Amino acid sequence: MASAISRRLVLAGMGCIASSLSASNIKSLRGKTLSETIWSGYASAPRWTSFELATDDTIIVRAQAGELDVDAVLDSGSAVSVLSSALASRLAINGTDARVRATSGRTVVKIARNVQLALDGQPRSLPMVIISDLSTVSAAFGRPIDLVLGLDMLADRVLALDFAESRLALAPSGSFTGGNGWAVLQLSLGTARELLVSAGVDGRPAAQMILDLGSGNALMMSSAFVDDDHLLENRKVSTVAIGDMEGMHVAKAAMMDSVVLAGLPVAAVPSAVVENWLSTSAVGNIGLPLIAQFDVVIDITASRLWLRKPERSRHNLLLKDRTGLGVATRPSGLTVVHVASGSPAERDGWKAGEQIVAIDGEPVGPGYTRSRLWRWRYRPAGAAVSLTLYLSTTPLAYKTSYKVLPLSFGALAT
Repeated sequence: MASAISRRLVLAGMGCIASSLSASNIKSLRGKTLSETIWSGYASAPRWTSFELATDDTIIVRAQAGELDVDAVLDSGSAVSVLSSALASRLAINGTDARVRATSGRTVVKIARNVQLALDGQPRSLPMVIISDLSTVSAAFGRPIDLVLGLDMLADRVLALDFAESRLALAPSGSFTGGNGWAVLQLSLGTARELLVSAGVDGRPAAQMILDLGSGNALMMSSAFVDDDHLLENRKVSTVAIGDMEGMHVAKAAMMDSVVLAGLPVAAVPSAVVENWLSTSAVGNIGLPLIAQFDVVIDITASRLWLRKPERSRHNLLLKDRTGLGVATRPSGLTVVHVASGSPAERDGWKAGEQIVAIDGEPVGPGYTRSRLWRWRYRPAGAAVSLTLYLSTTPLAYKTSYKVLPLSFGALAT
């Protein structure tokens, strides 16, 4: 997952659209707001709730666990919801040991029964939840993340995601019917209850992929699938750090030319290739950065996914990290946890463990993940950024050094 948070509270370009509507045009909307007209397909207007779009690749919502309000990640890649060990302790929830599937192996967690959770004020009693250490997730955001909301919170509901305005809507299953401008795909569940959808990569036939709102990687694919389809031939390849409940793993990284969902293409998609792929139902994983290229409606019970390319003024850019550095957020800085193979950072001698305390002279503090400072990682190819490093662990001998990092990550630059 990524390490910063940005909010998009207004619909980009809306003023231009509104100003182009004459009085007669507005009258013809029959009392509906422009937002309701854009999201036609419902029998009645949906009720929207804001979310935080963390570093443009993770949805964070306010949810309730028992009587507590907590930050939660919305994650369709998890069949069941996950409580942090700390939150379970606060709620006096105990569990029994079990082994569950992670990205590249199996990990030991605890299972608890009959847990009360709520999203958007809509309560649900879940027959089973996982209790696990979510410190890796929390470190990525520089604040506690105590809850991951899985598919069990979306059963019998329609979920609409409007990434341009950072908002979601929940409604009863069957209440959305699509219509003009919407493409529809069939959803299914894999053997491990993964949410599956068909997608094509670089002109290859469509294959089953996991639809994973909780993944900050735009696209992950099994190494067997990539090798069989020769997807890395004549392509620059580097490395990237990916994380799950087991911690951090290093995978190959490359830029795919295109990914197609329901006939809708997305160009230049950063991708990771995972060696120890566990799913027997899917060959890849479509994460939030790719999903966020669309307006999205998901009805799991009806086995339907609706997608629509938003107008250019409402479109989220698919960000590309050109630093070659994998970092974890700390209260007073960023810790380098991975240096990508073949990147300018590797050539300049960057090492895992180095501490970044300022970016272009601006200190990295507790508010880093809520500011726009995190965007330094996504500047255009050819740009440069000055990073201040902490060189001493002795408080009385605090020293810094400056490194200018050229942003032209070879494997992923466009």
